[in-house]
Amino acid sequence: MPIHFVQPFSPLKDLGKCYNEAMALIPDGDHACIRDIDTLFLTPNTPNLIQKYIDTYPDAVLTCLTNRVSHYSKLQLYQGVVNENPDIIYHGNIALELEKQPIGVRRVTSFISGFLMVVSKKIWRRFPFPETGKCLGVDTDWSKKLIKNGVTIYSMQSVYIFHIYRLLTHVGDKSHLKV
Repeated sequence: MPIHFVQPFSPLKDLGKCYNEAMALIPDGDHACIRDIDTLFLTPNTPNLIQKYIDTYPDAVLTCLTNRVSHYSKLQLYQGVVNENPDIIYHGNIALELEKQPIGVRRVTSFISGFLMVVSKKIWRRFPFPETGKCLGVDTDWSKKLIKNGVTIYSMQSVYIFHIYRLLTHVGDKSHLKV
């Protein structure tokens, strides 16, 4: 099952529409790894590792661990906390250490932050992203709908990516999300 790495962006802040347009371009039977534009893979093996997770869990939506995201998404935060350290080498070493671990997952039962979402075209066809005309809440609402309808969401415990996520201001700053 091939994987397509995409980083959709909407200057009009209609993220759901932008996600749906990207997913429409993915061939049937394939998966997309959708990432925020302010994320970074820290090792050259990260795409291969994500492919192994897809091969192991083809019918699940996948996310991963990161350094920064809303504190409400604790299952996606490495060690459960927002990390203020801007040193990319520090974070690269975390990614390298986690890559050495056996492939493991943690089930998400509430919602996810969409900084990284691996989704099959098959799941997307059943559950397209909500087109709300805004950025905030698209990933939360979508993942809640998936869980309510029995779709499994896993956090890949061997995959760690860097997420700037308001590092230059503060975690609560949402000014960049307004049109």
